[in-house]
Amino acid sequence: TKKSTITSTMKKKKNAPPAIDWPVYGVGSEEFKPHLKKMIMIVLVGFIIMTVIIFGVLSLYWAVLFRQYPSAITIAVVDFDGSANIGQVAEQTFQAQLETNPMSLGYKLFNNITGRQRFPGGNADIIDAVIDEQFWGAIIINENATTLLEEAYSIGNATYDPNGAVFLVYNEARAFTTTDEYLVPELLPLLRTLTAQMNVRLANQFLARVAADTTGNLVANAEIAPQIVGSPIGFSIFNVRPFDNYPAFSAIQIGLIYLIILTFEVILLTQPIHVVALYLKKRTYIIYRILLPIGLYFLFSLFYSFVSLMFGVPFDRRYGQAGFVLYWMVNFATMLASGLIIENFNNLVGQPLLSPFLVFWIVTNVSTSFFSIHLSAGFYQFGYAWPFSHTVSAAKAIIFNTKSYMGENFGVLIAWVFVNVVILPFSIQVHRKKLLKQEAKQRQHVKDLEKEERENKAKKERSV
Repeated sequence: TKKSTITSTMKKKKNAPPAIDWPVYGVGSEEFKPHLKKMIMIVLVGFIIMTVIIFGVLSLYWAVLFRQYPSAITIAVVDFDGSANIGQVAEQTFQAQLETNPMSLGYKLFNNITGRQRFPGGNADIIDAVIDEQFWGAIIINENATTLLEEAYSIGNATYDPNGAVFLVYNEARAFTTTDEYLVPELLPLLRTLTAQMNVRLANQFLARVAADTTGNLVANAEIAPQIVGSPIGFSIFNVRPFDNYPAFSAIQIGLIYLIILTFEVILLTQPIHVVALYLKKRTYIIYRILLPIGLYFLFSLFYSFVSLMFGVPFDRRYGQAGFVLYWMVNFATMLASGLIIENFNNLVGQPLLSPFLVFWIVTNVSTSFFSIHLSAGFYQFGYAWPFSHTVSAAKAIIFNTKSYMGENFGVLIAWVFVNVVILPFSIQVHRKKLLKQEAKQRQHVKDLEKEERENKAKKERSV
């Protein structure tokens, strides 16, 4: 029994928490008051920082959508027909939309003369202009729309296609959130109303002509081509760059948030290594600190890019087999641009401001890249200089064959990398001094504890 009691006592001592080597006090004691004040100050500072993040930083994301300007979405309305029944009715409809609806899209009207001057190649030039992002979309009243309809009335053309009269052309992949939120919801109902008005007008005209037709030819022709009576005018939709790969949504939007988180994780994971590396010479230490994150970002950006490839995101639509490598390089440059600025901030400032800075960096990049900047308030124009807007632009060009700004995209990303690489040696030296100071303080604390332990041991020996 005595043996079991001793064993039990030994187990309790083994599992007991380590003894605190400083005095402890009650919450209400006089001795604890200075510590309580310090705790309150820390909580207060943290509360203020979080409040600033919520109202000053997170609100930027809400604000970018709170007030947008659809009039910046320019739609070319081109009348190649010029007739009173079709072309001119279309022009009047869209002109009225501009005058009566202040939140309408920005329609730019081209009549039969100005349309041919601006687009001498006809429909092909208009489609090229939409792909080239000169316009978000186009409404085309096709050439000879009235002539073809009159021919169907005259000879009963059974192959007459009402949907060939008007074309809607747009570029969804340019900014699918914008096209799906503003462009399509306004244009489709407007075109349905427009064609319905045209059909009512044409139907009344047809009935008047039938009443005046003594030969019965019009009725016979209508039996051959009944579409010329019920709905002689319709429209066709051409999405020249469809957003047709849903896994790509991660590659051009949400995945970029994870990309920043990965860069932050690299910084956190390498912190313990930096402490061990303090034994290196100063110059070697700085070189190591520069090359390590670059090497890790090179590999992790490749792994990140492989995830999109694994889930069927197409990379060969514009640049062929080189598309994937180009996409990898875009992600690598993005990780460098974001990772190195976070690295510099951590070296120079560190906690408790590092986390708020990370939130600021994510929110400002997301707000100016996931949505069309030129639809938002002028404040958000800074997004053209931020990395993510160029990452998204480059990824869209690679994946969906949208207009390429690749030179500009890489130029901005490399500029961010260059600036931060220049700052990095200086910030590393600052951080190295901090680490050395912390290491020296920790070693001194260990020495003090060992000294105190030796003194206590010596006192016990003298008392014996």
